[in-house]
This record gives sequence, C-alpha cells and structure tokens, in this order.
Amino acid sequence: MKKYSIALSCALVASIMIGCGNDVSSKTSTDNKLRSASFTQTVKPSISKKNPHVIDASTMVKWLDDWKKYRPSSVKGKLIILQVGGAFNDDIVHTFIKHDDVHVFTFDKSGDYINADLMVNENSDVQIPPKTLLSEQTMDDMLKIYNIDPNKDMVLIVTAGDKKAKDQRKNASSTVRFAWSMKHWGISHYAVLNGDIQQILNPKTNPSIKNQSITSLDDIFVPDASIPPMYGTHSIKEIASHQQKFR
Repeated sequence: MKKYSIALSCALVASIMIGCGNDVSSKTSTDNKLRSASFTQTVKPSISKKNPHVIDASTMVKWLDDWKKYRPSSVKGKLIILQVGGAFNDDIVHTFIKHDDVHVFTFDKSGDYINADLMVNENSDVQIPPKTLLSEQTMDDMLKIYNIDPNKDMVLIVTAGDKKAKDQRKNASSTVRFAWSMKHWGISHYAVLNGDIQQILNPKTNPSIKNQSITSLDDIFVPDASIPPMYGTHSIKEIASHQQKFR
C-alpha cells in the first residue's frame, strides 16, 4: 500500500505545479484529492481539511508581508524559499520572490543540481523511481549552504515557469523531488506552493491577491535572489523522526 500512496503523492503535487493559475477556483477539489495522498499523513482529516504541506497564494502573500506574525505556530525560525527556476525570463526586474534576508530568504535553485546528486533508493519495500530522493549528504549540504535549521525554519519550495512546457515540467519535477526528500528525511516544516509563481503570484492572472494589496509585480518580485550564507552547522541527523520514515 505504501508504494501506491507515495506514487499518488508525487503525481498529485506534480499536477499542481504545472499550469495551475487559479488557486481560488481549484482549491476545494485540490484539497479533497490531497487528503487521500501520502502528503497528508501528518494531518487527521476529521480535524483539519487543509494539507499543511501545500499552501495557496494568499497564505504566501501573508508570509511575505509579515513572516513573524503569520508563520505557523510550530515554526520558530526563518522562512527559506527555494525557488526552482527564474520567473518572467524576459523581465530581468521580476525574477525572484522578494526577501529581506533577515526573516525571509529566497535562494535560486535553478539548473541541474537535483540531477547531479547521488540520490538514493533505500527501501526495498517501497517502489519508487531510481534517483528520486536526495541523499543524506546532499541534504546536509543543502542545510549548510542555506543555513537551514531543520527543527526551527520553514522551507517553502516554489516553481517558476518558462514559456517552454518542457522546462515547466522539469521545474515541477524538481520541486516534487525536493518536497519528497524533505518528507523522507523527516523535515516537518516544509511546504510547496500550489501553482507556478508566474501565474498565482501575478495580480493580472490571479486577481484575488489584489485583496491583499498586491497590485503589481513590484509588490512581490525582485531582480536578485538571496546570497547563500554557506555557514550552516545543522544536519538532518538532528531529526530523530527521519530514522522511522517508511519503516
């Protein structure tokens, strides 16, 4: 049963990442589907109808506006945004999600980093595609490069699109793999945005965010990403729960 749950999780999140432009109209049906997927293991459907690992544009806008006020109660640290691909490739001004580099950081996760990793398939009882999970060493490297505390910080993974459908699928696949690896290694404070940032964080294509004072791309995008600090000291070994995953 595990193998079907994991495969369903990957497929559902991938479908969310590609071509999802209206987080308002699709939210109900999306939540219903995700409640049956393995991403919802940490949520009891009778208590909560929302998947804490998938957020909408409205939630993200609140986080960006005042992270310390709107962050989840269980998160005590920073918001670390891993942006897979640059937004609006023909527009050099609106490329990355805005950040203050104090409470909110946005790091560029473009390129083939995901494919360069020595990925693992650790469990013979779980049927997953080869080279799907980031290795423990690569996870540790990521925590150190971006100074992520896996017990305190929130990692938000977002997909940026491109005019080419092939690149959109590639970015969406990388986003799913990052999220899948977070889950596998026991990181509980992670989430993915339920759509391409060029669509759902654009007031022209998603007018609903105008209610949160987002009237132009200038309100949410900046030209450059945060500079990786490279001095983190944390390791996923600090997370005791990852040893019990899929066991």
